[in-house]
Amino acid sequence: MLDKREMQFLYEDDMGLVFMDNETYEQLHVPCDLFGDARKFLKDGTVCMVPVHEGNPVGVDLPLNIVLEITETEPGHKGDRVGR
Repeated sequence: MLDKREMQFLYEDDMGLVFMDNETYEQLHVPCDLFGDARKFLKDGTVCMVPVHEGNPVGVDLPLNIVLEITETEPGHKGDRVGR
């Protein structure tokens, strides 16, 4: 039986990603391999649904919308603009 818990992402350390249960304030380490490339989109404080089976996380459901800021981009080339 799976127990889906709403958890807040806190930080990443050597053991994986650390989430805090929003009801019990218990911290849970989630292995990085459950995320794959999706962990690039996690920010501190992101609230996710974490399915847990017998006390062990088995995955993570990211929120449908995540707001990120672009910090670096390649410069544009002449002719790459759309004119109106």
